[in-house]
Amino acid sequence: MHIAWLGKKSPFCGNVTYGREVTNALLDRDYQVSFLHFAAEDSEEIPEPHEVSIPCFYKSQIYTIPNFKSSKVLTQALKRLKPDIVHASLTLSPLDFLLPEICQELSLPLVATFHPPFDRKRRNLTSGT
Repeated sequence: MHIAWLGKKSPFCGNVTYGREVTNALLDRDYQVSFLHFAAEDSEEIPEPHEVSIPCFYKSQIYTIPNFKSSKVLTQALKRLKPDIVHASLTLSPLDFLLPEICQELSLPLVATFHPPFDRKRRNLTSGT
């Protein structure tokens, strides 16, 4: 089975750790995993062979602002990769809202997880998002 995993590689947060740990466990079980993540076009990160960088203007631990080519890059990558399923570890970007339409157009099943920050004692804007 080939899984296209849309997640975060940076900046470091729990979602980065979650994506790395789960995709490594899937690879250990002989699943094919393609990792799609946001990266600034001038980023110095060197992508791994199984990675696809989606361009963005800005990214932080809380939200990401994709650039104007992001949905096209994502759609073309999914067409080329032909995964059996797409998993989106939601990154809080406007592109999240286009994923169902993109996957439906490509006849790809989509599963999404949302990982809000949690602190049972503290309530603020960050923990509330």
